[in-house]
Amino acid sequence: MTKLQQLHEHIYSFLMNHPDFVFKPRVNSGEKMNNRLWLNGNDTYISIGVYNSKGWDRRINIEISLRDDLPRRTHLVVNFKNEERQNYSSFYKLLVSKLSNVIKCDSISKEGNLYFILEEYSNWEKGIECFYNKVRPIINQLIIDEGLEDIFFISPEDFHKYTAKINTLRNNL
Repeated sequence: MTKLQQLHEHIYSFLMNHPDFVFKPRVNSGEKMNNRLWLNGNDTYISIGVYNSKGWDRRINIEISLRDDLPRRTHLVVNFKNEERQNYSSFYKLLVSKLSNVIKCDSISKEGNLYFILEEYSNWEKGIECFYNKVRPIINQLIIDEGLEDIFFISPEDFHKYTAKINTLRNNL
């Protein structure tokens, strides 16, 4: 296994060991799945969908930087792309306000993605734990308060469907 495959395996196992942590791994079968790359991303980052999303418009996700030319950080990425027309802009503005009280916004991309630091350096485990224990409860409560559970929460059925496909591949590769 390559280092990247080992990292995907390690992160996937880490996430699966948190029984109530629902996430969206890579869902489309293909070359990357067959190469044991269980999560979205490429050789410069790994992206973990922590709330529902449509295609590449991951609204809220954890991103682990793998680039050697940048500081290795784990970020919570909040994507505003296309949200104005989907009538969630007030939710996102409130979310960013609440998150800014708890974690630091490190940068804003030209596409409008906000990058909040969950953990510096290469300790992605601490970054995921920070999200799980400190940030996730805030986001979940805001989603509930705004009545957006059906939009943002990943259903247990979908989670099982996504992970069952990966677990089958893990056992067969």
